[in-house]
Amino acid sequence: MDDADEVFLNAKPIGGGGALPPDYESAYNMERTYPIPSGMIDFDGDNVIAVRVFDAWQVGGIYEGPIGLVTRQHYRRRNYRHT
Repeated sequence: MDDADEVFLNAKPIGGGGALPPDYESAYNMERTYPIPSGMIDFDGDNVIAVRVFDAWQVGGIYEGPIGLVTRQHYRRRNYRHT
């Protein structure tokens, strides 16, 4: 993600990196992992993920993966962390 972001599930914040204006702070090289708290997923209806991204310079946004929704066990097994 380049440069700063806020992520929401069903209109509730679940994570973010850096800071959007007016207090802009870049987090372009920060790994993003946003656990979803238990009870936030609506298993009987629709769920909406919204990503707000701010880019201050050149190419920005969601530019590199892996990107996905995975269980904690799958995340650990596949080691999605960039090292």
